[in-house]
Amino acid sequence: SRKTRDAILAVPIPVTALFHPVFAPGTQISAIGSQRRLRALAAIGWDSETVGALPGGSRHRVTTITSGRQTKVTVARARTIAELFNQLHMKPGPSAKARRLAGLKGWDVPFAWDEDTIDNPSAEPDTGEKRWVSTSERINEIRNDLGIHAVEQIAQILGKKPRTVERQLNRMQEAS
Repeated sequence: SRKTRDAILAVPIPVTALFHPVFAPGTQISAIGSQRRLRALAAIGWDSETVGALPGGSRHRVTTITSGRQTKVTVARARTIAELFNQLHMKPGPSAKARRLAGLKGWDVPFAWDEDTIDNPSAEPDTGEKRWVSTSERINEIRNDLGIHAVEQIAQILGKKPRTVERQLNRMQEAS
């Protein structure tokens, strides 16, 4: 009956169940988790053109999701974006411009989001306490925490020229 159907449909689906296999790939869900993942990738240098060129992507779709113009995605699309996020969230992307734009827009990096709550609309990123961090400290964090030692990659993450990073590394070595 209609009453039974309405009662069943009124039961809220837990956000953590959104990727459960019981959901048909074409089911429409909130785009918030996909938006957060794509914005976080932009914050570490993955631009919409590069991400859109990957399997299952399109530059236009990435842009409409990150901008907030698209508020729903299919479960299949959300799963594809989540898989992509899991592959790329530890790797700095190639675009300093994407990093700068994401910073200007206040988009959070991948580590600000808890993987268990990123799809929950009421979840907040953990951005930590705001404090000034010297370039030397940032370089050490990148090297020690992320295990990245290549000057070019460090420069990409910092949004600086490789020569600037080399000079800073030389100063750090002289000071030790």
